[in-house]
Amino acid sequence: MDWFNVVLFILIICMVLMFGAFSFEFIPNYINNYRGGMEKSLFIQDPWFTAIYNGDKTIEGRVGLESKYASWKGKTALFTGPGNRSLKVLVTDVRHYDTLDDYLANNDYTKIRADDSVKNRDELRDKYLHIYNRDGKQVFSDESIQYSGGINAIEFALQP
Repeated sequence: MDWFNVVLFILIICMVLMFGAFSFEFIPNYINNYRGGMEKSLFIQDPWFTAIYNGDKTIEGRVGLESKYASWKGKTALFTGPGNRSLKVLVTDVRHYDTLDDYLANNDYTKIRADDSVKNRDELRDKYLHIYNRDGKQVFSDESIQYSGGINAIEFALQP
């Protein structure tokens, strides 16, 4: 490990401890990236993380520009969930859509949903419209998706 990275790492730890300025979630990602581990990471809430863990969900939807996720194809990613649980996945494909309806129409809803209670795309759309960020704003509203530059379907396979 070169001195620059050692000093940077110590500085970050000190800032976190002194000011609480950062989330502790990035520290394992920094270590993994330095060691040549996970290249990408996502935090996924339950019940979606549990569905991924059980192998029921193999497509994760994320708002954002196509360029944000396009480079993930063929790379290993770390999905973390509540309770410090984590999964290693191989991103097999990334597809970009302009709207939630396009995303749902072009992907198998059974690979997107979090549980078997969702019986069709309309019910899944309703579930997506009831996902809110920390500020209480709809993540997958038409306005939010348009403002963020679209929605990405991140398809993946679980890794050992």
